[in-house]
Amino acid sequence: EEVMLGARHMVAMQIAHDPLVRQSVRQIFFERAKVRTTPTKKGLKEIDEEKPTYPMKWLKNKPANDFKDDQFLKLTQAEEDGLLTIELFIDDEGQNQTYFEEVRQLYYRDEFSNLVQQWNAQRSMALERALTKILYPQMEKELRAKLLTESKEGIIQACCRKLYNWLKVAPYQADQQLYEDNEYDEKDGIRVLGIAYSKEWDRDVDMAAFAVLIDGEGQVTDFLKLVHLIKSPMAWRTEERQGRENDLKKLKEFIAEKKPHVVAVTAESRDATYVIDEVKRLVDSLCQEQAIAPINVELVDNEVAMIYENNTKGKHDFREYPPVLRHAISIARRLQDPLIEFSQLCNPDEDILCLKYHPMQDCIPKDELLNALMLEFVNRVNEVGVD
Repeated sequence: EEVMLGARHMVAMQIAHDPLVRQSVRQIFFERAKVRTTPTKKGLKEIDEEKPTYPMKWLKNKPANDFKDDQFLKLTQAEEDGLLTIELFIDDEGQNQTYFEEVRQLYYRDEFSNLVQQWNAQRSMALERALTKILYPQMEKELRAKLLTESKEGIIQACCRKLYNWLKVAPYQADQQLYEDNEYDEKDGIRVLGIAYSKEWDRDVDMAAFAVLIDGEGQVTDFLKLVHLIKSPMAWRTEERQGRENDLKKLKEFIAEKKPHVVAVTAESRDATYVIDEVKRLVDSLCQEQAIAPINVELVDNEVAMIYENNTKGKHDFREYPPVLRHAISIARRLQDPLIEFSQLCNPDEDILCLKYHPMQDCIPKDELLNALMLEFVNRVNEVGVD
């Protein structure tokens, strides 16, 4: 019996290492493979509605080709954390016609003598060993790696799409009404007034709000400190209410004097909507008093500004400025020309990786993600050109 076992093993190895057999089995395995997941004791407790793997907690006979985006990566992470087990298989236990039954007919001798029947039994056991012990485990490993690679590539593509959506925004164009006003001539570029504040304003007096004006080249020409800008108009302390009124008056005079083409407000928190309403009210008042063309007030995402206010380049460019003022500068520059402002994150510190593109971007190797993002930058700059 041991001799027959050794012989069957040698035959199984020969079958499993035949290139045509491997190609055929690989193709069928990748086409028909199904996935079954089973939560562990730990997973039964920890995988709740808040976990990303909750919808895939009990998978049964899910075709492997049906996985999309980052689904398989989520499952793999859950398996590494000991929350569930993943099984990839080609033949279900209750299935009548298995792949083994299909290929066994090709390895049979269709004769009826007792000796042939005995050899057919040995061939069948050798073939079964080749499939279940050698080929299926190898194909499962390959399919896991393939699904994982596709999942990671999907995340990288999603990150690049997110960056593309940020970069495809054109430089800001002022309204036609402003062009007709000589004081708003655009030949030197768009002047942008950036306004930023910090959520820490109530605990740190240095965390005041700031308004900063940049010229058409993105250079700072003037700024204004507004300590009480986002204090409530119903504040209990009189000095806060009075300070708020004074700040709004100073901001109105600043806008009237500097004449920006547009005002950019950071999307730091819900308070930004209040700031926008107040600035719009000031602009409307100026339009009536001085008969100037209306100035748009825009809400600007602050992802880049949050990085710029604390990174090495921001501190080097404006060493004496507080972080909130650097934040305001970045907000104004992003509205002026998003591509230029984002490109400042492509530096030796690799600040471009600090942006949040995808919930699972940390699972991607740093070099692969960085190369993909840099390529996206190259494509977008080539589309626009360089002045």
